[in-house]
Amino acid sequence: MSRMAEQQLYIHGGYTSATSGRTF
Repeated sequence: MSRMAEQQLYIHGGYTSATSGRTF
């Protein structure tokens, strides 16, 4: 997973999604 995608997840779903949603 790229850093850019992690940033997007953080903005969209918050910290929980960024940590729990690493599979997608």
